[in-house]
Amino acid sequence: MAIAEKVIRKGLSNKKEYLLHKLKNGMRCLLIGQPDEEYEPSKNENYKFTKTSGNYNSSNDDSEESSDSCSSDETEPQKNSDSFAMSLCVNIGSFSDPVEAQGLAHLLEHMISMGSKRYPAENHFDRFLYRKAGYSNAETGCEYTNFHFEVPMEYSREASDIFASMFQAPKLAKESIDKEKQVVDSEFLMAISDDDSRIQRLLSICADKENPAGKFFWGNLESLNHKNLDEMVIDFWKNHYSASRMTLAVQSKQPAHEMVEWIDNLFSEVPTDNLPPPEFKISREPFHPDNFHKIFKIISVSSTKKIIFSWYLPPVNNLYKIKPLEYIAWIVGHEGKGTLINYLRKLNYAMELEAGVEDDFYSNSIYSLFTMTIEITDLGLKNIHEIIELTFGYLNLVREKGISESIFKEIKILAENDFNFSENKSAIDHVIELAENMLIYEEEDYLCGPSLFHEYSPEIISQFLNLLTVKRVAMFILAKEFDNSDEFIKDPTFGTKYLAESLTEELESKWSTIKPHTFFKIPSENQYLTTNFTILPQTVHSKYPKKITENKYFE
Repeated sequence: MAIAEKVIRKGLSNKKEYLLHKLKNGMRCLLIGQPDEEYEPSKNENYKFTKTSGNYNSSNDDSEESSDSCSSDETEPQKNSDSFAMSLCVNIGSFSDPVEAQGLAHLLEHMISMGSKRYPAENHFDRFLYRKAGYSNAETGCEYTNFHFEVPMEYSREASDIFASMFQAPKLAKESIDKEKQVVDSEFLMAISDDDSRIQRLLSICADKENPAGKFFWGNLESLNHKNLDEMVIDFWKNHYSASRMTLAVQSKQPAHEMVEWIDNLFSEVPTDNLPPPEFKISREPFHPDNFHKIFKIISVSSTKKIIFSWYLPPVNNLYKIKPLEYIAWIVGHEGKGTLINYLRKLNYAMELEAGVEDDFYSNSIYSLFTMTIEITDLGLKNIHEIIELTFGYLNLVREKGISESIFKEIKILAENDFNFSENKSAIDHVIELAENMLIYEEEDYLCGPSLFHEYSPEIISQFLNLLTVKRVAMFILAKEFDNSDEFIKDPTFGTKYLAESLTEELESKWSTIKPHTFFKIPSENQYLTTNFTILPQTVHSKYPKKITENKYFE
């Protein structure tokens, strides 16, 4: 057992106990003790720093559904303060699929839960959880695979023993592969009708041949039609499912220190090779400019009309204390007076605007994809070039005047307030998030890493803003109303009908140099930010309320 003398930063309302524990095989574990009083009204207190040492989806016994980053199951467990939850994350995902068997990481995710050598009955874990009112699921990302379950506390020991056995020695039975291929194929067929998945697939098509993002992550019967697939599944598990690449988060009503020996006994026998996860290095741009830099007109599945701007950028995982893309997204997505969405709404061109990065397909160790998604109206679709002009005009204003320490401080304070007073997550949501965070952030930042802003760096923010140019953008316009003409191409995998148009030099020049509209301005300072939440004692007793402030809007 290795001891790590670190502190994990917690918010004011977080009363859980966190203990970091490393097993002899290299697996890193975060043990979380949840006190009974956490769900009672919280009292005022100072920042707490904690010393650290060291699927069942619902319906029947035959359900085998799991989720991956490309086609996830939306079933959620009920929040239950008395639940026990565990999540194990492996630092391997679909980026590591062999070219000849794309979707293999996703298939192995399914196979892991099909039984182990100690519990060989097929779907034994799912059936156990179903009988005990539990829940389990799994997710395959680009660089990670997450397995998790939740169960009432009284069944936590037995459930954890079955769960651990799946990683000590999974059965990986040849006779189960065909059945699970069908399940993987079914999930792919569900993804076909999702516009977000279709966009992701088009982005994959634009990837450079060195970029593993160009692989077909979902997997289907065709991509997994390999005569030696059973051997490939076993080899993938042996090569990548090492304890040294695993993180484990456990939340229990039991005190964290009391779980140490038990977790040691459960997971120390998971095999390890003590090797790091694979590194992905490419010598060129991650997306081929000739394929990426276009306007894609897409006949959408849903009735919602959108325009999506997407830029490929350097990876940002190691910049989480600065969060340049979150800073940019905050300004670009602001809804106050003088902002882009404020003006588009006045014109009746758009209803909503979202900006940022999404899952690990959009932000990973190789690249990040910054997106702006504008939900447009019928009138907006007719004036789509004007929306594009206004968008690049607003970005030019942000480049010129939008980098400010006062804005950074406002974002920082808002993030700290949210972190300090956030609602308690369900046990399973908490462990899923933490097991994944443990792959990215420093130990003291496992909780706050995704949320808090630590360092103001105008140089780095400017570096990323200067990459949000016309020459690096892909634009996706989604509407059912596009004429289904012969010019539209049909993607053979997803069946997406789209037309890819190159930008003319005239348009590139116009949009690159366009001046911001006179209506636009950078969001003004928020005068009502609060940093002191202390409840003041009542020192003066007054019969009537006293006016504190008054202006033309309120008193």
